[in-house]
Amino acid sequence: MSNLLQHQGYYGSIEASAEDNCLFGKLLFIRALVNYESETIAEV
Repeated sequence: MSNLLQHQGYYGSIEASAEDNCLFGKLLFIRALVNYESETIAEV
């Protein structure tokens, strides 16, 4: 699985947390901090 997502011209990281049983990441290459979290890859 790639650790980089692309959507509508934006790139984001994706990492897994075994402790919390979730996926999380943030948008990259922008000044603002935008985080996201989900339980499945489809939700990310």
